Amino acid sequence: MERGPMPVRSIPLSHSSVTGRLASRPNQPALAFESSLERDFAILHLFDPTVESVEEQPVRIDYTAPTGRKTHYTPDFLVVYRSGGPSARLVEVKYKAELDRKALRYAARFEAARQYAAARGWTFEVVTETAIRTPWLENARFLLQYRHRPADPGRCRRLLDALNAITTAAAGDLLRSAFTTLSEQQLGLPCLWHLVATGRITADLDCPLTMNTVLQMA
Repeated sequence: MERGPMPVRSIPLSHSSVTGRLASRPNQPALAFESSLERDFAILHLFDPTVESVEEQPVRIDYTAPTGRKTHYTPDFLVVYRSGGPSARLVEVKYKAELDRKALRYAARFEAARQYAAARGWTFEVVTETAIRTPWLENARFLLQYRHRPADPGRCRRLLDALNAITTAAAGDLLRSAFTTLSEQQLGLPCLWHLVATGRITADLDCPLTMNTVLQMA
């Protein structure tokens, strides 16, 4: 079955695991997830500026199990990149311990997914918590709330002008340079994170964001 605008399998509510829906990008539907690890994967890729879209439960792949039984498998996500980026990725999100425990059970379905993806010019990848739960995730979770939130244009301009004049600055120093009073600095702080979230100001997102984080013009 080819992918369409809706997931091929709905995600039920669960009282034994973390399920829910995650606000996506403007004009795109919310993303459903079946575990906290899937949620965290989605956060990372919704924040990634090279990603065009993330779709949950995107395709149903029919395959033959080692027992000879005909069955099917639904990967967790399809990640599509903007023009010039990598090829689309069909992704299964799993905890490493589960992968190790069920390696034989999963081998046939994952091979079927690799073949399905390759036939469409995609790649198939299994992603674990090792690649997902990094400092980048915490920064993405924090900054996503500022990316599409309206920010005062005048305060943003003052921050950009101040940073442009001094090239680099710690976040706290930049606020003090752009705004003289504490109340203005407090009002400017959401604008600062909006500028980082939208990529107009850059920071090392492999380290936790603090008032000591060094910022530069993009």
